Amino acid sequence: METINELLKRIMELAYEKSTNTNADIFVGYYPHVELVDVRLYLDGWQMNREPDEALGVYFDEEENIQNLEEIIKRLESIGEIDEKVHKND
Repeated sequence: METINELLKRIMELAYEKSTNTNADIFVGYYPHVELVDVRLYLDGWQMNREPDEALGVYFDEEENIQNLEEIIKRLESIGEIDEKVHKND
């Protein structure tokens, strides 16, 4: 099982990787005073006055919430794969 530190690093790595290599813009916020990570996904890129396509927030103050960090990682890993599948069907 990965530590919270490792999971948070992976989320940041994926956010940078996917924002750099796909159309998506991914924003990650960390709020240490409440042990919260907040991820905002703009799948077609950020635009002014537009809400994110997805907003994922996880409080990781309890062990059971670590699984939710892993779910965010899975979601970030899937960005780009979905786009590739759509383009293959064109």
